[in-house]
Amino acid sequence: MRSAQHERVHTPNAAGKTNGEARRRHRRARVSSPSHPLAMTLDTVIEFTGIRRTALFDAMREGRLPARKVGTRNIILYADLVDFLESLPVREVNYD
Repeated sequence: MRSAQHERVHTPNAAGKTNGEARRRHRRARVSSPSHPLAMTLDTVIEFTGIRRTALFDAMREGRLPARKVGTRNIILYADLVDFLESLPVREVNYD
């Protein structure tokens, strides 16, 4: 049996939703667009982004890009790909 200190506490925000509910609702809204697939294979991600296969595998190994397995294939959710791309550092350009 779990002790009281290990119980999860879900505190509602101003809208009356817990943080987890708000995140799930936001995530569902982001992936519901029909303009892109819900999930992609690595080959499609490479084609879509131009990022090298080894760089994608490095990001997956480091936990920065979550991947799901379907049989022997790695599947990347579109929302996870967007989160990964948004987490990359912005390059500063110096026009001296």
